[in-house]
Amino acid sequence: MSRIIIPSAVRQVIAESPTLGRQLAIVRDRAELALDEHEQHERYAIGNSSAWGRPPDRKFAARTIPGGASCDTPPAIAGCFGPENKRLCDMQRVSRGIIITGGSVFNLQMEPTNSAWFEPLAIRATIVDAQNSDLNHRVLVTAVTLNDSPLESTNVVAPVAPALVNGTAFDGWWSDDWQDPDTYAVGVSWPWFSDLANKNPLRIIGLAFGLPAQTFIAAVFTLYGNAAPSRPPT
Repeated sequence: MSRIIIPSAVRQVIAESPTLGRQLAIVRDRAELALDEHEQHERYAIGNSSAWGRPPDRKFAARTIPGGASCDTPPAIAGCFGPENKRLCDMQRVSRGIIITGGSVFNLQMEPTNSAWFEPLAIRATIVDAQNSDLNHRVLVTAVTLNDSPLESTNVVAPVAPALVNGTAFDGWWSDDWQDPDTYAVGVSWPWFSDLANKNPLRIIGLAFGLPAQTFIAAVFTLYGNAAPSRPPT
């Protein structure tokens, strides 16, 4: 395994500064060191999954857990996703769908049903015709909220269809933004959310804009991340 080489002059400065020493320790802990041919599999142990609430002896974990083990082989799990397009092997899912008619507003609560809390790291949107799943559609997303607080700079919680007049401006982004063709999902920087009982629900709000009223679509939003039975430490 490669090592970080620090010149003696730099070591002297660090030795005289506890703050620099702590910062160097953090850099060492987080650095992705170059691995030789026999250590390539260890790359699968690198990631930002917190593993909060998981058993410390879990065979596959996205990062080394104190007293536990890290990924020693890359398991083949469909949809395994991590920040910076790295495959992580302990991702779990919260996935919910909603039927929407063309032109209508939707407000979908992404509540975990088998855990109290969930840390979202990535999202994938699949929007299809409810009567013919081979036909793809898209919806306009206008807000993502956590307990009614906005998580995105664009935050329209009561969207209306814009007038079809040249120059009319409106807010929102197409669900296509959550369909990256190069990865299984698109990374997000959203905080932990909970089921409704713990009063921190996450909601995705939008509008089936540009579709005929007689169209029925099935919108499925899948979040990838970490489930936990209790609120993580802050």
